[in-house]
This record gives sequence, structure tokens and C-alpha cells, in this order.
Amino acid sequence: MNLLYGLILVMIVAGFITVASMKKRMERKVAKLVAQGEHENDRRDIQAVIYWIFGTVAWGVVSIFLIIWLLNDFFG
Repeated sequence: MNLLYGLILVMIVAGFITVASMKKRMERKVAKLVAQGEHENDRRDIQAVIYWIFGTVAWGVVSIFLIIWLLNDFFG
């Protein structure tokens, strides 16, 4: 069971590092999209921001469930 705890911890930390490293890039894309206006926006930039948001939310939800499961298994 200790290996499973380690894998969960590595997944959560790796996901956090990935999200944090992409944050500035996504902020720049959003600023560029806002500055360009509604008619000149690049569809790929919009999709990249939306996918990043959905991916971050999915990672967060999975991490929360894994932490709850881990604590329940550890203390239960």
C-alpha cells in the first residue's frame, strides 16, 4: 500500500507543477485575446485556454478525491 500512497503523492505534485508552469503562458494568451477584441481572436488560442481550464479543474477534482480516499484509507 505504501507504493500506492507514493504514486498518489507524485501525481498530485506533478500535476501542480504542470499547472503552475503553464499559468503565466495562459495569462499571456488571455491578455492577448482580450486586447485583440472579439473579431480578431485566434481560435487555437481560445481552445488552448479552455482546454487548460478544463484540465486544471479535472486535475483538481481527481486530486481532491484521491486525497480524501488516501486519508480515509490511512486513518480508517
